Amino acid sequence: MPSSLPFWNFFSRPTRRFYQFALGLLVISALLFTVAWLRGLDTVLHWDVLSELGEIPFTLDRVPTSEVPAVAYTVTEQLVASPMAVHESSAALFAGLWLTGLLLVLTGATTLNRLGFSIGTGLFMLVLVSLNLDALAGRSDRLVSIGVVALYGGLAFYLNAFRPNASLPLRFGLLLGLTLVLCGIGTWQFPHFALHVASHAQPAALLLGLGLIFLVSFEILNGFLFVATQSGGSQGLLHFVVISAVYLLNLLLLYLYNVRTIDWKLLYLSPFLIFLVSVGLGVWGVRRQTTAWSGWLDFEMSGAFLYAGLALAGLAAVGYAFATANDPLVEVYEDGIVYAHLVMGALYVLYVVVNFGQVLNRGLDAWKVVYKPVHWPLGIYRGAALVGMAVLLAANKYFPFYQTLAGYYNGLGDLETARADFRSAEAYYQAARQVEFQNHKTNYALASLALVQGDPSAAGVYFKEALRKQPSPYAYAGLARMQAEAGLFFDALFTLREGFGKFPESGALANNLAYQFSKTGVVDSTEIYYRKAARLGPNPDLSLGNALAFRLKQPGTNLDSLLAQADESDYVGVRANLLTIAALTGKGSPEKTGTILRPDSALGVAEFAYLANVALLRTRTDQGLTIRFDELAKKEANAQFFDDLQYLQALQDYYGGDKLAAFDRLEGRAAADTGRSGAQFRAALTTFLIKEETTRPTAQELAAWRTAKDYETALGRYPLNADVLTRAMAFFNQAKQPQRPYDALLLARRYRPSDPDLTKLYIRQSLTLNLRDYAAEAMDDLELDHPAVFAQFLPVYQAQLALIEKQADGFQ
Repeated sequence: MPSSLPFWNFFSRPTRRFYQFALGLLVISALLFTVAWLRGLDTVLHWDVLSELGEIPFTLDRVPTSEVPAVAYTVTEQLVASPMAVHESSAALFAGLWLTGLLLVLTGATTLNRLGFSIGTGLFMLVLVSLNLDALAGRSDRLVSIGVVALYGGLAFYLNAFRPNASLPLRFGLLLGLTLVLCGIGTWQFPHFALHVASHAQPAALLLGLGLIFLVSFEILNGFLFVATQSGGSQGLLHFVVISAVYLLNLLLLYLYNVRTIDWKLLYLSPFLIFLVSVGLGVWGVRRQTTAWSGWLDFEMSGAFLYAGLALAGLAAVGYAFATANDPLVEVYEDGIVYAHLVMGALYVLYVVVNFGQVLNRGLDAWKVVYKPVHWPLGIYRGAALVGMAVLLAANKYFPFYQTLAGYYNGLGDLETARADFRSAEAYYQAARQVEFQNHKTNYALASLALVQGDPSAAGVYFKEALRKQPSPYAYAGLARMQAEAGLFFDALFTLREGFGKFPESGALANNLAYQFSKTGVVDSTEIYYRKAARLGPNPDLSLGNALAFRLKQPGTNLDSLLAQADESDYVGVRANLLTIAALTGKGSPEKTGTILRPDSALGVAEFAYLANVALLRTRTDQGLTIRFDELAKKEANAQFFDDLQYLQALQDYYGGDKLAAFDRLEGRAAADTGRSGAQFRAALTTFLIKEETTRPTAQELAAWRTAKDYETALGRYPLNADVLTRAMAFFNQAKQPQRPYDALLLARRYRPSDPDLTKLYIRQSLTLNLRDYAAEAMDDLELDHPAVFAQFLPVYQAQLALIEKQADGFQ
C-alpha cells in the first residue's frame, strides 16, 4: 500500500473530480449492498397483524324487571407472515446503479486502442441484447434491440474514433444522457420497465459480479503482504505465510461447511464481508496491476474507471440478490467468493513465495514489485485458479449452475407477479423448483401466489417446502397458520415449537406460540411465551396486550402485575384491553383514551374494540361522549361492525343526553333485526323506557334552567318527564317558539302514547298552534284510555277551544 492513499490527487482536475464522483457512487452502492445483506428476508417480507376480537358480556345498566346488555371487547393479535413482496423501487435502484456501472466501463473502453475498444464495446452490446427489450414492445423481430445497440455503438465509436481527446466527464455525460432518454421513454411507455430490466439483466449481472469476485480474490492476501513487510525484518516471508495460512484455513473450513462435509458450529468469516473488503482494497490493488499493463491500458484514462464501473455493477448485482431474497443467486455469489478466494488465494501465496520469497527474506517491500514477477507471471496462476474452481464446481455436481437458473427464473416470476399475471409467474417459479426444489425464494413465492389465489392447502405445502434447506421464521409462521386454519391445531402448535427452537430470537414465533397455547388452556406455557415475545419483539406492546387479554379470561387472576407496565403503552391493543379491565373491574387508568381515537376512518379489529370500550367506560364515568359511531357505521369498510356501532351510538346518545335519538335508533334496529342483535336492541329500549319513569331532575337543575339552551339540554335529558315538558312548554310559548315544545311532546307520546299527563300537554300545545284536529284525535285517545282523566280535563279543553274560536271570530 502506498503512503499516499488518495492517488487520484495526481489525476488532472476534471478527471479527479469525475473519479471522485465514481468513488462516491461506489460507496453508495456498498452501503446499499450492506443494508440489503443485513436485512435479509426483511427486505421482501414483514409481519402483518391479525387481530381477534374477544367478547366479555356484562350488564351495563338495570331496572328491577329488565337490563341493558353490553359486551366488553378484548383484543388478541397474531403476527402473520406477509406474502413475498416485489418492490419496483429496489429494481429501479439496482437498474440505475448497474447501468451506471456499465456506462463507466464503456466510458473507459472508449479511450482504449481499437482492439480493447472493440472487445469492451462488443461485450456491452451483448449485455444490451440480453435485456430482451423487444419483449416490452411485444415484438419478435429484434428491431428494438438493434436500434438501441446502434445508438450506443454509434456514440461509442464516434468518441473512440473521432473524439480521442474528449474528456472522460464529457464521454460519460453523453452516454448517460442517451441512457436517461431511453430509460425515460421506457418508463413512460411500458409498465414495470425497471423491473423488466432488472429481471432480464440477471445473467449478465451474474457474470459481471463473478468477474469482479475473481478479479479481487487475492486483494486481502495482497494486504497481508503489505502488513508482513512493514517490520522490515527477515521474517517477512514467514509472517506472510502464517497470516495467509490462517485466512485460507478459515476459507477451507467454510467451504467444507457449505458442502456439508463438516457440521462444526464455528464462527466463520462471512463471504460477503470478505467480498466487500476485497472490493475496497481493489481500488488500490487494481491501480498497481494496471502498471504492468501500461503498454495498452492507462490507469488514469481507463483503468480506474473500468474497475470503478465493474465494482459498482458487481456490488449492485449482489445487493439486488439480497434485496429480492433470491437465495439461489445469493448462494451462487457465496460459492463464487469462497471458490475464488480459496483457490486463487492459495495460488497467490504460491506466486508470492516463488517469485518474491528471497525479497521478503531480505526485509524488502515486495508489495511494490508484486506485479513484476521473476518467474511465472500472475496470469498463469489466474488460469490455474480458473481450472481449480472448475474442479470444485464439478465436485459439487455443477449445483451452482442449477442455482443460477433457479435465481433467473425467480426474477422472471417476480416480474410476472408484479404484472399480476399469476399463471405465468407460477410457471416461472415452478421452472425454478424443477432445477432447485429446496430454495426458500421459490417455495415462499409459490405459497404467496397460492394465498392470493385462494388455495390455502397448496400454500401450506409450499411453506413446508420452504423449510427444507433455509428455513425462516416467516415460513414457519405461514405453515402454522395454514395448519391452524385447516383445523390441525396440534400440528400448528408443533410447527411453532419447532420454529421457535430454531429461531429462539423470534418474538413473532414466541407470540404465536403463546397464542396457540392459550387455546389449550395451559396457563403457564402461555404466559411464559408471551413474556418472551414481549422481550424479543418485534412488537413488545402487542404481546403485552395479548397477555392482558389472556389474563382477563382466567377466573381469579391477578392483573396488578401487568397494569403498571401496560399503562405506559399507547399501543391500541393494550389500551383496548386496559379499558376492558377498567369497565369490568374499575382497575386501570383510562386517562389516555382521547389520544388514539380514529373516528373518521375504517376500523380494524383493535381500533373497534378500543372505541367500543371507550364508549362503555364513559357511560359509567359520565364523561362527555363525542365519538360518531353512526358516521363510522356508514363506511363500507366497517360493515362487519354495523350493528355494534349502531348499538354503541344509541348508548352514547342515551347517556350523553340525547335520549330521544337513542330511543329512535334502538326502536328502528329492533324492528329491523329479529335475531340476536335485535334482542339486544329491544332489551336496551325496554330498560331505558322503564328507567325514564323514575328519572327526575334535581332541584338544583330546575333552578339552573333559564335560557333556551338550558331547556334544550333538559329536553334531551328528560324527554318523557311531564314536569320538564310543562316547564319547557311555558318557556318556549312565552318566547313565541311554540313549535319546539309541540315537537318534543309529539316525540314523547311516540314512546308513551297512553300517558295521560303527556296527552293533556300535547292537546293543550296543539290548540296553542291551532291544530284542532290533532287535539281532537288526542282527546279521543284520552277518553278511550283514561275516561276519568278525560272527564276531568274536558272543561279545560272546551274552555281553551272556545277561547281559540273567540279569538278567531274577533280576527275576522
